[in-house]
Amino acid sequence: MAVRRNVADAMATDFLSGTEAPLLRLSLARRMDECAVLTGRDGEPAGLVGPTGAWPAVVVPDDLAVEALLTDAPVLRALLDGVPAVVVTRGGRPVGVIAAGTVTELLAAELAATGPGNVLGLEVTPPGVPEAPDPSAPLRLRCGVSVCRATNSFPRWPPDTDVECSAGGHLFVPFWAE
Repeated sequence: MAVRRNVADAMATDFLSGTEAPLLRLSLARRMDECAVLTGRDGEPAGLVGPTGAWPAVVVPDDLAVEALLTDAPVLRALLDGVPAVVVTRGGRPVGVIAAGTVTELLAAELAATGPGNVLGLEVTPPGVPEAPDPSAPLRLRCGVSVCRATNSFPRWPPDTDVECSAGGHLFVPFWAE
């Protein structure tokens, strides 16, 4: 019987986090890290900040199985679109990050270990059957409207249309556009 591994087993716990994007960028330059976790007023992930870029936070709980991470279409799509890491949370608070390169290594190892007829040890979804987005792994992003700064959740980024901020009263603007 295979041992079930959780994402907590694969995460790095040495990461920067904070509520102010400009200060995170300065700290990143000194540490040579690829990204830091931007948090909202509630302490939950609200985005990722890099020395020259910013991205939505792709959030997964620390007890999520590695196999579930590797088969989560919204997570994989975000990483393919350039998000540099997945934010691992416990009780809604960031406890670690998994770099996109680490996810690639995990995927390669899982694919090498699985046999024909299944993908990552899971049943294959018949073609043409769409999978619903996983609400436990939303993309979280802080609104950049200066009087708002609420953290919003999206099933995918960018959304298909303009969306109202979760705080209400205005359209959502990503924090990097502030």
